[in-house]
Amino acid sequence: MSNSIYRVFTENLGGTNVEEFVGNVGEVFYDPEVGDLRVSDGSTAGGLHLTGGGGAPWVRPADWLEMPTVSETEQKFVGLFAVYDTPENFIAVYFEGDYTVDWGDGVIDNISGGNKVQHSYVWSDISSDTLTSEGYRQVLVTVTPQSGQNLTIMDLTVRHDNVNTSSQSTTPWLDLAVSMPNAGAGGSLRFCGYEYGLNGNGYLFDVQRIIIIHAGGMTDFTECFYTFTSLRKVEILKSPSADNFRYLFDYCTALTDVTLSDTASVTDMSNMFSACIALTTVPLFNTASVTNMSSMFANCYALTTVPLFNTASVTDMSNMFSACIALTTVPQFVTSSVTNMSSMFNSCTNLQTGALSGTKVNISYSNCLLGRPAIVDIFNGLATVGFGTMGEGTQTISIAYNYGVSDLISTDYDIATNKGWNVTT
Repeated sequence: MSNSIYRVFTENLGGTNVEEFVGNVGEVFYDPEVGDLRVSDGSTAGGLHLTGGGGAPWVRPADWLEMPTVSETEQKFVGLFAVYDTPENFIAVYFEGDYTVDWGDGVIDNISGGNKVQHSYVWSDISSDTLTSEGYRQVLVTVTPQSGQNLTIMDLTVRHDNVNTSSQSTTPWLDLAVSMPNAGAGGSLRFCGYEYGLNGNGYLFDVQRIIIIHAGGMTDFTECFYTFTSLRKVEILKSPSADNFRYLFDYCTALTDVTLSDTASVTDMSNMFSACIALTTVPLFNTASVTNMSSMFANCYALTTVPLFNTASVTDMSNMFSACIALTTVPQFVTSSVTNMSSMFNSCTNLQTGALSGTKVNISYSNCLLGRPAIVDIFNGLATVGFGTMGEGTQTISIAYNYGVSDLISTDYDIATNKGWNVTT
């Protein structure tokens, strides 16, 4: 990343030292002394680093209690929970289906389905052997169905009666694993309360890893992990009924490691990774049924590239990579079905290659970092869109403010204009 590309963001600093600058959420700024790009989260002095470390693999803390193995055939929830030297160690869960909760401190509760159960921990009751370097002790909470019962709904958004629900207090879950092959449709595994209109929507601010071994019949994953700002690693291994991944990881600002193994039926991935500012890339996953990828990676400031997704069914790519300021290349996606590509590459100031295949609608590559060969490749990937009654082009491509524009020759422009495109520079 050259200094000249990002120096504009130093305007946000004013006279403030970079290590002290806080700024507003999403503001990006550049430290020319060390060549470091940073983004503001609205509270951290010096911001969050986007270069020189984003995307580092998550390493589970060595002093955490070991999580038991949970198989896809089991009905089981296991969560690692932090207990502090305070009287306010409150916890509550809700499951449908008669269930048993082992709180990990010697207390076991048997609950009839459809009822919340709550508990409070006493610091002195938790073994000092579980003390971590962060100063908390730990318990493993386990939920299983009673004999002959099925777990159909899990809800971690419920609050202990002593928790003030008007505030965004957090329950200090650290590591979660759940398998519910009999889960119902809709949002049957509830981690975040935002979509249910609950106060304190980012209730799991401390959780660093979530593994969904089997999601059963769950169809709607909308905002499932919204604003989980400590979440580093997610694995969704079996989600055979999933059709909606909208806003799934929205504002998961620490997320770097994602595994999605069962996405064949998902149709909507809009805003799926929006504002995942630490994410540098994602693995290839099945997108054959997806129609909506609008804002899928919007504001992923550290994202450098993505794999060649199957985009044959996608109709909306608007804002797909908006403000992906570290993005250098995208593969040649099939775009022949896309009807909306507005602002797809808005503020992708480091994009160096971006040719697509079969583009039929207006598209802009303005203010990218495209040289002449990359622009020619883009022209070659455009579909023939035809001409108006006066022989004018019917669609427009903007390549303004790319350094390669000055090197283009007339035959380069002809590649696009002969297909019915207007080219704006």
